[in-house]
Amino acid sequence: MAARKPAEKSNVSAEELLKYYREMLLIRRFEEKAGQL
Repeated sequence: MAARKPAEKSNVSAEELLKYYREMLLIRRFEEKAGQL
């Protein structure tokens, strides 16, 4: 396997990342419920 270079630091705050994470979870739950219909 080729060595990977480390990812660069992003300028996104922890608060913003948390917001994206919660939104992603909400969408995922919705998709799971929709799949049950």
